[in-house]
Amino acid sequence: MADIRIAWDDPEETVLIVEFIGQFQWIDYFTAFEDAYAKISSKPHRCYIITDYTRGWATNAASAITNTKQIIANAPKNLRMGVVVTSKLANMIMEAFRRFDPSSANTVLTAPTLDDARRMIAEARAKSRSRDTPAS
Repeated sequence: MADIRIAWDDPEETVLIVEFIGQFQWIDYFTAFEDAYAKISSKPHRCYIITDYTRGWATNAASAITNTKQIIANAPKNLRMGVVVTSKLANMIMEAFRRFDPSSANTVLTAPTLDDARRMIAEARAKSRSRDTPAS
């Protein structure tokens, strides 16, 4: 049975981490994202999510693309971007998913480590702020 941890990664509660540890079933996956999305939806500001699979794996990888698509379709409106920290196999699945659903290319990124995911979110925030700043 998997240990699934869901916690804010920053004091402002803008970055939520969902960490899968051990083998999980798809029902666990959907329940974890329901909980995560409820936390994000409760915030008045934009949020980001990091999903870390480096120490977790699904009981059946065959459904990964379909289930990921469903999770993305159900994302709260204030979710700005997600970064998936993956193994090489999971990264290949995410790349295949992005080919089938190009609209997710800018909203779901992959990273090899948690630190890389945090850096990617910091870069996305910086770009977003620069676009939101009026020109002088």
